[in-house]
Amino acid sequence: MSLSAAVDELWNEYAASVGGIDDSRFYEAFAFGDSDELAAELAQLVLSGTKRATAGSLWTFESTGKRLPAPGDLSVVTTWAGEPLCIIEAMKIMNE
Repeated sequence: MSLSAAVDELWNEYAASVGGIDDSRFYEAFAFGDSDELAAELAQLVLSGTKRATAGSLWTFESTGKRLPAPGDLSVVTTWAGEPLCIIEAMKIMNE
């Protein structure tokens, strides 16, 4: 995994807090939305527990060659500037 120092630190703290974690569960570090303002708004909804789901375009995954997330994958939510805020887990994938 090639992560920023801050994201790596959060990941390592999380791993230690759960007694260790397989790095293969890491999916990505990302900010929601397409702007600083939207990323902040959506991240706050995640942190407050209001936002509990997200979606992506299948075309985007296919066109970039990125695999679809799978249940159990973990991602680091960041600010638009890349500062880590929290870790989320993919629970159920709907791709129909």
